[in-house]
Amino acid sequence: MILERASCRACAKITGGIEGAVLEGSLGILREKFSSPTRHKSRRTGISRRELAVRDEYGQWVGTGTLDVPVEQLPAICIFPKLNAPRIFAAPEAADGWTGTLWLWQEHVPVPAPIASSTDGTGIHIGKVNPQFFARFLAKIAHGYAVAYLGVDGFTPFLPEVILSESSDPFLYVGGFSEPPPNEAALHALEQGHAIFGDTRLALVRIRLFASLGAPEYVVVAGAYNFCCN
Repeated sequence: MILERASCRACAKITGGIEGAVLEGSLGILREKFSSPTRHKSRRTGISRRELAVRDEYGQWVGTGTLDVPVEQLPAICIFPKLNAPRIFAAPEAADGWTGTLWLWQEHVPVPAPIASSTDGTGIHIGKVNPQFFARFLAKIAHGYAVAYLGVDGFTPFLPEVILSESSDPFLYVGGFSEPPPNEAALHALEQGHAIFGDTRLALVRIRLFASLGAPEYVVVAGAYNFCCN
């Protein structure tokens, strides 16, 4: 399903930056190995330029240069933040939405030869994750899905400001569960639902990216229904 003219050019620039940070940061190698759809096919050359680093005397990684590595020699990884439930359902003093821990799936492949032969403890950068960007990324998915499912006039949206503004707290409406459920057959899973909160019927979207790998499940509060439903 494609939502035609879903955003103006200015908003598209913002959301494009968020998507790029997630899709290329923590999922770039995985998506290339899975042949995931992309609008930038020319970038998939089969070669990935990765940053190299060594640990200093304080245990911190320090960059030492870059290395061009065939994608097939790199492990596909999937890094997602573990999130608490959306804070809208919790007490005002509840902890931040991010638990401070990550879920990781990694393909097991031999270490690239230049790294394996290194004797100075060199490491190769294969991915990164920004929990704030990731939550805003989930918010965009949920907002689009809710619009497609309920219609533009079917609900009062909560998420546009979260998606477009770095100052908004995404974890008020974006959250997850402590432990992922069993693996699903589908690569990705989305589901529309609802919850009664006080006198309001909230529109929820369940999102599970790379469900077949056992990735975490997230729930996003997309807005409040504008009509009654069963």
